[in-house]
Amino acid sequence: MKSTMLLLMAALLMGTMAASAIPVRPGQWATLKNIKKNTDGSIEFDLDLGSATGITSIDNSLLTTDDYYDLQGRRISQPTHGIYIHNGKKVVIQ
Repeated sequence: MKSTMLLLMAALLMGTMAASAIPVRPGQWATLKNIKKNTDGSIEFDLDLGSATGITSIDNSLLTTDDYYDLQGRRISQPTHGIYIHNGKKVVIQ
């Protein structure tokens, strides 16, 4: 992010940008608004990060299956002795 901001600031100083969207992190962009170059050479701007996006809810109705999984996440049809995940919990079969 530091290199992105440095490139952006250089472009602003040269007067080549009026407003722009810059990458903040993968999949997220920030928008610069109200960019002003002051008489003393400083620059003022508003940074708008927008609203948060992503996972809004989780459907856990599928967690009630009767499947067993090993610790690597592979589904096991006939578990023998060992540690497995069953209905979201660790179980030990001896």
